[in-house]
Amino acid sequence: MAFDTDNVFEKEVRRIASLLWVTAAAGSGSTMIDGREHDGFFETEECVHLVECTISRQKYKAEEDTKKMSAVAEKLRKTKRDKAVKCWFITKEDVTADQRTVCQTAKASTTALSFHQFQAKIIDASDYLKLRLNHRFGSAYDPRNESFTENLKYVEIELLQRDSFHLWKIKDMVSKLASGERFVFLGDYGVGKSMTLREIFFALSEHYSNLTAPQFPVYLNLREHHGQTDPAEILERHARAIGFNNPAHLVRAWRAGYVILLIDGFDEVSSLGLQGGWKRLREARYRSMEGVRRLISDSPKNSGIALAGRDSFFDSDEERRATLKSDGFVEIMLGEFNEVQIKRFLENLGYVGQVPAWMPSRPLLLGTLFSKGIRTLSGEDTLETILYCEDPSTGWDLLLDELCTREAKIEAGISGQLIRLILENLATRVREKEGGLGPLTPREMTDAFAEVCGYEPADQSLIVLQRLPGMGRAASEQGSRVFVDTELADACKAGDLIRFVSEPYNCNCILQLCNALSPLGDTGLGIAAAKLAFLCTKEGNLKPAFSTAAKQQKSSVLNADLVFLSRKLGLPCTESVRIENVTFDNLTVQADGASLSAVDFNSCYFTRIEIDAGADEKCPNFSNCLIHEIDGRVSTSDLPKGKFEGSDVELFLDGTLTTESISRLAVNDGMKVMLSVLKKLFVQSLSGRQEQALFRGLNSSQQKLVSDVLADLQHHNLVTKSGRPGETIWLPVRRHRARVLKILQTPATSDDVVLKEAAKIV
Repeated sequence: MAFDTDNVFEKEVRRIASLLWVTAAAGSGSTMIDGREHDGFFETEECVHLVECTISRQKYKAEEDTKKMSAVAEKLRKTKRDKAVKCWFITKEDVTADQRTVCQTAKASTTALSFHQFQAKIIDASDYLKLRLNHRFGSAYDPRNESFTENLKYVEIELLQRDSFHLWKIKDMVSKLASGERFVFLGDYGVGKSMTLREIFFALSEHYSNLTAPQFPVYLNLREHHGQTDPAEILERHARAIGFNNPAHLVRAWRAGYVILLIDGFDEVSSLGLQGGWKRLREARYRSMEGVRRLISDSPKNSGIALAGRDSFFDSDEERRATLKSDGFVEIMLGEFNEVQIKRFLENLGYVGQVPAWMPSRPLLLGTLFSKGIRTLSGEDTLETILYCEDPSTGWDLLLDELCTREAKIEAGISGQLIRLILENLATRVREKEGGLGPLTPREMTDAFAEVCGYEPADQSLIVLQRLPGMGRAASEQGSRVFVDTELADACKAGDLIRFVSEPYNCNCILQLCNALSPLGDTGLGIAAAKLAFLCTKEGNLKPAFSTAAKQQKSSVLNADLVFLSRKLGLPCTESVRIENVTFDNLTVQADGASLSAVDFNSCYFTRIEIDAGADEKCPNFSNCLIHEIDGRVSTSDLPKGKFEGSDVELFLDGTLTTESISRLAVNDGMKVMLSVLKKLFVQSLSGRQEQALFRGLNSSQQKLVSDVLADLQHHNLVTKSGRPGETIWLPVRRHRARVLKILQTPATSDDVVLKEAAKIV
């Protein structure tokens, strides 16, 4: 409730007085005495309290009110000789020197206090807010020094109200919370829930300090309150944890409606003594939220509340609402960073270097990378040389280790290394699913845990499985989980392949690898190649792995992984390998790459194949395959001889403007990038491309120009941007395709304005 009027302020002062003098007789409050209204009259067994309050800072107001109270006090001392009479003059802001002098020299000595000083008799909120700054705010931390109390600058993210198009701003939420509105913040791991809640805490603290509202925020980390069910116990433990002298005062202020609760981490509360395994998890989650439910239900109805936690923690929205008693709460979905926010976040950390195109868009992942960079600085290294790498596999491998280590700190009893092994086991299991991300049933989750750890999960171990980083709730079955990050899932999938190649004759995961439906992506292959680089100097290289795979009845996907891993390592495939009925997104046959001539793709499907000029002898065999499009060749007769027997090609792209031919054009980098982007959007895929795909095939200096090129194309309405937060999709405006094809056909002589402007981009 804001102090909008004198009446509102007086009401709050009387409310505090009635709480202080709880034995006051019925009817206490504002009253008429001798025909004059008094703001407060409170009579207890031992004392009569007279209260006047004002928002005025004028001296005359103090003179008028003290004179009025002195006259009444003189009469009361004659009629109520067994009781003391005390006079109080309460101001909204700090008492002025003139007002204080008037009160001290009044006929009836009067205590002059500001509203905050008067409220401090119930609780010293200013002291609480100061002490709270020295205690961690959920998982928010400063990557520069890994401090949980440093005031890292907040970068505002997209706060979308669920089932609507309404985007909230922090300042609007603060006003609503002060007036009693209630929110729940939802998002997957690392999107900035704690940072957002902390920013709200700071804004509410400023509201309180500026006397915009009488309520102050209390920020609770639920991970610190395992097993607690009584709201008073939760608040008192919190008060003791931050060093607040009067824990009971915090409880009293909460019950009086002066507290706005900010409750962080409903997904971080463990259920001890859990019996019955996964089937009892829903019951256990409900039981573990008893303290949260009572905090909500016992809070005064006009008190604002904000909750935050992972959206995937509960099996359904209905379960979450029932368990937290959050029906009626405004549900806010937290979006990921866009490119501008990524840059701003890193600049706030002091990093102004290049940002790789693959850089993840979650604040936690960005902070993790930055923290790792700080810790590994040495010698001539700079943060840019550590953080900037064009190969995403390096970054994702690092991130996976850091995320698992962080998760292990939340739940004691299981190491970060074990959490990574569990994720890798689960990632191999989802390779048997269509789409390669899940879902994974509760039984599959517990089986993965048992295979890695050697025992069935129970108690906190089940909670770990519920909230594994990178995994979210699946809609198909209660308790099921899916990977929510494609790149993170691909990084996890590399683990079992690495173990198989390292010990092909003693690997328990070979059957699961053979049952995979889709091959590893570039990120997983990159991680595997980095971990297996020692094979390049080892006699036999990948031969034992190929030999073991050949003995399996079903090994086409595993063979594909080994073929592409071999190429990633720069090792030739010298022995014949047959791959059947596998779907591939892209395949590039490189003139300067390892030969694939011993590989036979039979009855496979390819979305796109690019064949470099001069790569015919290194081309694999494509027998009875279906190929959507081939880049680099213009017709069937232009294909490498005898390499495409029985295969159907749906589309040949203009071979006069391949990626390689663009790089050889005698134009500046701005024009090369423009031509590359136009080709990818208007020739290779009219249905749109992920932004990251537009960086591929460009060198590091050219990648810096992609954003400017896209902005220019968007300005000319040739492309539009779409997609969910964190997954930007660029779409071609199809009515301009003829214009774009003309540009691509005559890049050296075209006088189109977009190409002229591209020449100025440097």
